[in-house]
Amino acid sequence: MPRVVVLGLDGATFDVIKPLVLEGKLPHFSKLLNEGCCHELGSTVPAMSFPAWSSFLTGMNPGRHGIYDFMARRPHSYESQFINATWRKADSFAKILSEAGRRVALLSVPLTYPPEQINGVVISGFDAPGIGGVADASAIHPPGLRSTLRQVVGEYPISANLEALSGGMLLSGLDDTMSRKAKAALHLYKGEPWDCFVLVLGETDAVAYHFWSHYEGAIESIYRRADTILGEFLACLGDDTTLLVMSDHGHGGNGAKGISLNRWLQRQGLLRYRATGEGGWGGGGWHRRLARSVLNLCKSFGLKVTPVPIKKLLIRRTRIASRMESWLRFSHLDWRRTQVYSEEGSYPSLWLNVRGREPMGVVEPGAYESLRDDVVRRLREWSDPESNRKVVNRVYRREEIYQGPYTSQAPDLTIEWNLDDGYSYVNRRSTGPGEPIFSLDGKQRTGLKSGYHRNEGILMAYGSRVRAHAELRRPTLIDLAPTILYLAGAAVPGDMDGRILEEMIEGEYRSTHPVLRSGAHTGPGSPESEVTYTEEEAELIKSRLRALGYIE
Repeated sequence: MPRVVVLGLDGATFDVIKPLVLEGKLPHFSKLLNEGCCHELGSTVPAMSFPAWSSFLTGMNPGRHGIYDFMARRPHSYESQFINATWRKADSFAKILSEAGRRVALLSVPLTYPPEQINGVVISGFDAPGIGGVADASAIHPPGLRSTLRQVVGEYPISANLEALSGGMLLSGLDDTMSRKAKAALHLYKGEPWDCFVLVLGETDAVAYHFWSHYEGAIESIYRRADTILGEFLACLGDDTTLLVMSDHGHGGNGAKGISLNRWLQRQGLLRYRATGEGGWGGGGWHRRLARSVLNLCKSFGLKVTPVPIKKLLIRRTRIASRMESWLRFSHLDWRRTQVYSEEGSYPSLWLNVRGREPMGVVEPGAYESLRDDVVRRLREWSDPESNRKVVNRVYRREEIYQGPYTSQAPDLTIEWNLDDGYSYVNRRSTGPGEPIFSLDGKQRTGLKSGYHRNEGILMAYGSRVRAHAELRRPTLIDLAPTILYLAGAAVPGDMDGRILEEMIEGEYRSTHPVLRSGAHTGPGSPESEVTYTEEEAELIKSRLRALGYIE
């Protein structure tokens, strides 16, 4: 029976791997480069972990699986909430394999909380709440596996507890987390003949966020640890096993310039800030800082003293926390005179303030297309006043990059910045008028991560069924699920957007293993099946995402 092993290295890039290989520091990556098949792997738009790993798992674009970011907007509101795997509207290849009678392991893959009840094991990724970054029984399937893992590595780490670490301790925490995940994974892998075994190491992403400017020390050490782990898996592979090493996106450096989309929109006459005294908040200042402090105090105090049944009822019925967060984010906007706005979140995107869709929408539905076209034109003309170079590389209307029943949940426009001398502009939230592009001073750079995502990830394939040095035709993340199903001898659902990467597979194997096709595979359920985090869990997720570098 053919088998597949996938080693996912979140945020890994050939920009780091290839120079270190040339220096002789990554012998096992070198083996794959010399004896296997390697190519850059296209990510999703945007190149963010949740949509990217969801596309990896499902073989579908976000318009079909419905995941665009770490958060999702509530319909007919300006509120958002953190999401998890129950929000994904398409089944994973793990579930498809499981239903075909195969044994599958998914370890530390993002957006797998709560774990699917598959024929095998699941340890959820960093979307599992887990206090202190530790996987509790709710993040493990079957739950009894937790006691086995404790005997092997102690508590299994969801991620390094970066919230409590800094400097050299942070780096050692990342290394220790990788080592413990790998030790647990190898123990499970050697325990039985898995049909598909997937391990994702997020520490390659976290180290790039925090230490891109310290490339020769921190990043090199984590990649060398990844190389050691790769070598340990290579030593265990049988002749019937194909190894895929991949990343969900690449990485590069953050620059010293901040960028505020809402300030640019204000300069274009498309957004208005409240005047000082109008609503009491003006450009933000001490009022918003006080409000934020009060909110945090109320959360801390309320979570301790409110009885659990009442607390759950309040969270479910009133959504106090998300409404307060939404108010703090948007209280400085004058919705009556705002046509277009940005949430100024983890990636640059724009929403039109449409009447009937947004609570205080002003854009008539009939004017939607003409206004959106006008914004696209203006974005394409936007130049950096310092360099006179174009700020925007690409701007996408949502239907240009997404197809499927959930396309309407995507932002109206998604933006891809140009690089400024090879570095990313830094998305920053605004609290009032100012320069749309500005140099980040010392205070603004405090806590700023030195690395940020790039679109090009990695794909490396190795094994007896892989054509060494095959020329791949622009592989992307959505191609991996159908390819994994094929290599594992299972049928590929007809509604997957991705294709089987046949050009990387030996001709003899392809001739003796015709592609099996199945009908459209139903998704995991309706909105009623979506599991919402409790307020405590949402705070844990937010804190972890901030420490990892995903959000401010």
